[in-house]
Amino acid sequence: MHLTLGLLTLIVICLWRWQWQRSVSCGRYHLAQFLLPVLAFGGLAIAVFSMATEGLMLGIAIHGGWVARWLIGTIAAASLIHLLYLCGCGWRAGQKLKQLELVDFFDTKARLLPTPLPFAAQVGFWRSQLVVSTGLLERLSPAQLEAVFYHEQGHGLNHDCLWFFGLGWLRQITSWLPHTLAIWQRLLLERELQADRYACQFVDPLTLAEALLQVVSYRGEDLSPLAQVGGSDRPDDSLDDPLGSRLEIRVQQLLDLRTNSSAQRSPASFTWLCLLLSAALPLVWIPLHQI
Repeated sequence: MHLTLGLLTLIVICLWRWQWQRSVSCGRYHLAQFLLPVLAFGGLAIAVFSMATEGLMLGIAIHGGWVARWLIGTIAAASLIHLLYLCGCGWRAGQKLKQLELVDFFDTKARLLPTPLPFAAQVGFWRSQLVVSTGLLERLSPAQLEAVFYHEQGHGLNHDCLWFFGLGWLRQITSWLPHTLAIWQRLLLERELQADRYACQFVDPLTLAEALLQVVSYRGEDLSPLAQVGGSDRPDDSLDDPLGSRLEIRVQQLLDLRTNSSAQRSPASFTWLCLLLSAALPLVWIPLHQI
């Protein structure tokens, strides 16, 4: 019966993911789609470990509940070990980051990455630090650099590094589910759009769009130098990405902001209600179990 409960939960998760709609513009909708498997698995774990391995369920004798406990415990332990591994990688990246030169970048301290690749990012966890490349400083104008600075400041204020880290971990442990990669990319795009909106409070949206085009149009090197500071799960806004061009979406939003227009966002209340009910579904079985 425990395994049957797990199978039913898996079916609900897969059906939920299959009905994901790429075209919805509401970030909360995509976040709900992304989090359901994790929350449902948590509810399943609580239900399985709350019920005894032997007993009655709806009058039917159940046996072998220890098998479900062993499977869930193994999956949880493997996920935790992978999280600790990623934390270790992040710590090593932070140590490498300290070896980079400190430079003044618009009244703040930034680490300078010696590569001709135009690059700027917040690197770290909760308290991230700005990293810029020599290629970025040489390629962009002062106004464009200021736009990049405020964009990255938006990431820092929203603690997006922690978001990227957490979402990247969840993406890896749920990669076998339908649409995981596409939803993850969409969530990262939402964080970029949010940082763009923050930057446009201080600079002309067109200037930020020009800076973005300057960075994306550079094709002189690959991204291998970024591995020296731990890399990033943030989207690179390539022109051939799976979302049909994140670059186009970001530029269109910047143009809309410049003309004081905004995209219509879909309500997500019903989505969150379905998420909570589906995640709590395994808990319904607990009162039905009798020792």
